[in-house]
Amino acid sequence: MSNLRNLIITSTSALLLAGCGSRLPSEINIKRPVADGSQDATRIDLNLIDFTDIETGATVNAGAWMDQQKTSFMLLTFGSRACSACNKKARLIRDHYLSNDKSFLSGMESRLAIVGVNTDSDSLSLTQRFIRSEGFDFIRWSDPRGSKMLQWFMPGGRSYGVPLTVMMSRQGILWAYTNDSIATVAEIMARARATVEGDASPHDPDDGDGNDPQEPNPVALPPALAFEGADRMRDVMVSTCGVNRGVQQRLDVVQPLSYVATFFHVEREACGEICRNNRAILQRKVESVLTGDVGAGFLYAGQAPVDCLKIKPDENEKSRIQSLAGGAEFFDAFATHFDWNHEIVETNGGALSVAPLAPAITLAFSRDGKLLFSAEGAIDEARLDGFLRSIWIPGTGKQAPAFARGPAWNFHGLPQGQTQGGLVDFSEWRNHATYSVINVFGESCSSCMAELKNWSRPGGMFDLCNKNPDFCIVGTVENGLPDSAYVAPGPVDIKEMDTYLGRISEALNARGVSAPIIMLDPYSPENDSGRGYLKRFFDGYLSAKNPELGFDFRTMVSDREGKILGVFKATPPDAGKVDHVEEFLLRLRSRKGALQ
Repeated sequence: MSNLRNLIITSTSALLLAGCGSRLPSEINIKRPVADGSQDATRIDLNLIDFTDIETGATVNAGAWMDQQKTSFMLLTFGSRACSACNKKARLIRDHYLSNDKSFLSGMESRLAIVGVNTDSDSLSLTQRFIRSEGFDFIRWSDPRGSKMLQWFMPGGRSYGVPLTVMMSRQGILWAYTNDSIATVAEIMARARATVEGDASPHDPDDGDGNDPQEPNPVALPPALAFEGADRMRDVMVSTCGVNRGVQQRLDVVQPLSYVATFFHVEREACGEICRNNRAILQRKVESVLTGDVGAGFLYAGQAPVDCLKIKPDENEKSRIQSLAGGAEFFDAFATHFDWNHEIVETNGGALSVAPLAPAITLAFSRDGKLLFSAEGAIDEARLDGFLRSIWIPGTGKQAPAFARGPAWNFHGLPQGQTQGGLVDFSEWRNHATYSVINVFGESCSSCMAELKNWSRPGGMFDLCNKNPDFCIVGTVENGLPDSAYVAPGPVDIKEMDTYLGRISEALNARGVSAPIIMLDPYSPENDSGRGYLKRFFDGYLSAKNPELGFDFRTMVSDREGKILGVFKATPPDAGKVDHVEEFLLRLRSRKGALQ
């Protein structure tokens, strides 16, 4: 075992964890019509899907329309006039991505079409007036009551809901964001661009010339893109609370990352005493650092005109603290950083959702945009003091601060070739490499075994990360526990977990799989009256964050800060195609420089 693994695996006699674990169903049947009778639910025949042209009332066939437009990709956005979230997204698309200069589509006009679909069931004339009044020219088609949306684009068994965004190729669905997914328009558009630019095939559709393009493998496309570095600030619009109040500006212009640490305290309305205390703590700390190395912005994302008055403009001029209106985007951009430990709620229909963030979040960034400190809700002043001491130590000067802790819980892990396992602190483990890969698998899952075996080949993902430990680190989580875990509440006995993992390790080795480390979520599912898994179980969290995937095995790629970069379904290797997770890492590698 490498020194890295020795650092992160520590034997322990007891596991004291804040949440509980259980085993969710290994898969859920998603019923959609398919193009060729295959079991790949993403492949649908667009020639069978008709919409109504809002302007003319004529029937529009989706497949024929793509052929006529000679476009390889189509981004469908489903919405309704009564849906405020839909209209907000439509305005962002209109203003930032389909404005007169069309900078977003520049170079992609012949490859990507953005088409809005209205799902209202009343007259087309009402929809026409609404679209014209708002300037939503890209909303072209009507789908009354969302019938086609439900039939073709929504996972079976889920209730109707908008907004829904679906990325299509001529083959079918590449990826989708459902109404209860958390994704900003910026992230969706970044993912759309990555999808289009990642397509190396010819861009003309089948024209009968015998040179038909090969569509990219849907699961090989990156499911999500994170904000990186100072880019996190680019899409956050604020206005100052002083002389220029009401004038919208980019946050990185108003409050550039010019300090060793720049704090942003972002609050929603009705935050109350917690936010007042947080602001007072931050103001004291910022003003006590006499070297001027710390600054702060107080962002009011709720009732901005009122909240802006909480700090007088003249006080701003005398301190390194800005009072700003806006910043709601932070709650979306950093949701995956905070809500891992939130309770996951299950509806009667079986859908999972994660509770919203507290009305206050606090973030600190370095000059190069790295997240250094994070807190949700009330700030722990002792922890904040410890952080400030780490960035300025009298007599020694500044030192590079560590990344923020981010998602934190404990696994029980058994490294390859060992017989005794121990505690794996997920946040500590994640910090040893630029990117971390966590694979949730089941011993009886044939596609999981095929995928893991493919990663074990020479030059596969396990080999890649072993040779480049600073770039990526890989861990596998087995979707099970010893039988005793289901008998009584409480942590599972460590020896029993080692025995269980030893058996799994032998089974993997017999199938040619050499996973660097196998882990378990070690808490008994019997806690909280059998509902413990709803709070923290890894697979359940990913299902809640990515409902379009359903309950099945998958792999998650994240960065040091805990931002989810991609979630992938367990897929056996396809001859002649690059493995979907490996391809994602290779794309990350191309942006970070050559590896071994």
